[in-house]
Amino acid sequence: GPTDDNMAYYKNESDATNTQNVAIELSDETGTKDLSNGKTYDMAIDQELHAATFALKARMITPKGNAQVGPVSGHVELSFTYQ
Repeated sequence: GPTDDNMAYYKNESDATNTQNVAIELSDETGTKDLSNGKTYDMAIDQELHAATFALKARMITPKGNAQVGPVSGHVELSFTYQ
């Protein structure tokens, strides 16, 4: 889910206190489409294969600064609508 004070990033769910200032940023593979909490991502379905590929990337970011070495973990839940 989102961080406690910034909906643009996903919360680092690690219990480590040294990475509490680290969040996760999610975007499309090119980095041009922000996929923060509540965003939508429309894409075409390959009509021959009847499939779509969601090419995404995530990166660690420290919105408040003072990041330190340690574990980072998180999860993202997606909802799909086929039209």
